[in-house]
Amino acid sequence: MNNRPVQKKDVTCRQLDESETMLYDPETEALHVLNATARLIWENCDGKHTAEDTVAIIKARYAGGQDSDVLRDVQATLDTFAARGLLQSST
Repeated sequence: MNNRPVQKKDVTCRQLDESETMLYDPETEALHVLNATARLIWENCDGKHTAEDTVAIIKARYAGGQDSDVLRDVQATLDTFAARGLLQSST
């Protein structure tokens, strides 16, 4: 897994409402619905932020949670993005 994940270029992101966001991958014609936290993780897949950076951002926005729990959840979400082909391959 890339230490600084990057969104695949052709994926379209549209906010459906305050709590849900849709990603569309034209290559696979797949739709993915994200909750607010997953969207925040997605937004930080910009090649600049590490998973640890994203943990700090989430903790600043939402109160509570142990660092190890938040990091585990962020990493699981990044792994899901990668498994679904939503992130660029590291080169």
